Amino acid sequence: MSVNERKLRQANNEVSGSGYLKDFDLKYVNTENGNVVIKGEITIATDVQKSYKLKVYCPKKTADGKESKTYPYFDELINAGENADSMQNILKRGAEEEISKDKALAMSRKVYVKGTLSPWERLDENDIIRTSNDIRVSFMGDAKGDKFEPGLKFKCEIYINALKAEKNDKEENTGRGILSGTLPLYGGDVSSFEAIVPAEYKEAVFNAYDVGKTVEIYGEFDVQITEIEDETPPTQMAFGAAPEKSVSVKFKNELVLYGGSVAYSSQNEKSYNKEDIEEARAAKMEKLQQQKEEYNANKDKKENTASTMSSIPATPRKGTFNFG
Repeated sequence: MSVNERKLRQANNEVSGSGYLKDFDLKYVNTENGNVVIKGEITIATDVQKSYKLKVYCPKKTADGKESKTYPYFDELINAGENADSMQNILKRGAEEEISKDKALAMSRKVYVKGTLSPWERLDENDIIRTSNDIRVSFMGDAKGDKFEPGLKFKCEIYINALKAEKNDKEENTGRGILSGTLPLYGGDVSSFEAIVPAEYKEAVFNAYDVGKTVEIYGEFDVQITEIEDETPPTQMAFGAAPEKSVSVKFKNELVLYGGSVAYSSQNEKSYNKEDIEEARAAKMEKLQQQKEEYNANKDKKENTASTMSSIPATPRKGTFNFG
């Protein structure tokens, strides 16, 4: 057992919410112990422009041998295939009628999900950690009742690493803040965590929280939609009107805070200490570096194999030829 498994407590970590079934990509996998697992991705939408991918890994039988309550739901989706009422399927079926995305969304299956934040990390070419806000599903079913409010919320404990002002691509302050931290996961593993502090809460958060403190925070998933206008100098026209500037749209998934607990005291047994967090981060960095090296080695091996194969002259086929 590692030092982190003995010392680092798994943080409270919950995700829940509702949305429209947009798409799914699921498959059956047989495990070494004879169990059957459904794995893949589910995409749910909260409106036409905002959607979120959820990771699925659902064994047919739980660790204690009981039948999973969620497995039949995913099993049904796989068997339904193109007949399942997902937004993408409805758009395909209504292609001839040119059904709108708004109508397809409204006709889609309404679902309820529960799960956990399961951030995925990697090192880029400059050894900077890149993190995605993945969600791992633990339960999924049809949303019931008249009160259907699409949206995903989260609640988790983190160790605060930094508090800073958010800046845009032009290094201008946006008015919002960024809370960066470490999220302790299962078995002593950790992940980087970053959430947006809305402008109306920025002063309160920066006054209440300090680096090195443990807090429980609450927020929601959102997609920041930014329109970017082409800044290429206008064409000098000999006649007529100049073409309109092109506008691209950038989508960025965010975790946005709307509340947080008072920081845990250092005497609180649930409070994380700096030494344990740093040790866990160092172990994670070593793991990410190893994964990067293995990836690059496999990539080089494939490229070298492809290069070697392309340089080998083709072997003439044996047999009777009309010419040559």
